[in-house]
Amino acid sequence: MDSNAVVYPGDEVAIAEEYIPGNGTYEFNGKLFASVIGRIKIDGKERIISVIPFHNMESIPLNSIVYGAVDDVKQSTAGITVYFIEGRKEMLTGKYEGVIHISKVIHGYAKDFSLYIRIGDIIRASVIRLNPLELSIIDNGMGVLIGYCTKCRNIMERRDKVLYCKVCERSEFRKISDNYRDPVIF
Repeated sequence: MDSNAVVYPGDEVAIAEEYIPGNGTYEFNGKLFASVIGRIKIDGKERIISVIPFHNMESIPLNSIVYGAVDDVKQSTAGITVYFIEGRKEMLTGKYEGVIHISKVIHGYAKDFSLYIRIGDIIRASVIRLNPLELSIIDNGMGVLIGYCTKCRNIMERRDKVLYCKVCERSEFRKISDNYRDPVIF
């Protein structure tokens, strides 16, 4: 893809072996795709490909409900890339990074983050602070919407209070949203 080319969400912009995904892009199955409408920007030295949106980044309202993917899980925090605000049909333009502290996962003491969310999971969360963007999945209806098996990365099915992988025939615990795999949300 040429630098400065116009792209739309879902357009393939590169192969993951060639570039690192930057703002306005995401990786899926070894390919990089645009997540916003804009122009390609290639940093040849750092090997980063980005999409610069045509529109200014909109703000996320305090107390809104957002949807995002878990990018990183540490002992007491998890990094989330936010893609949607509930009630809006369009994806957010630009890249919004949020964080969930382990105290905002369940009521009471939570010892290990990996019992509640895992890297790659798609979550529904509430915005509790704006600068920095802090999220919570403590309330009912919040939590994992789509969970991926940590062994084979297939989408897991809900079985009562755990997620089950048909391929690996194993269960994993998560803080599961009431709307797990509900197609109406997407």
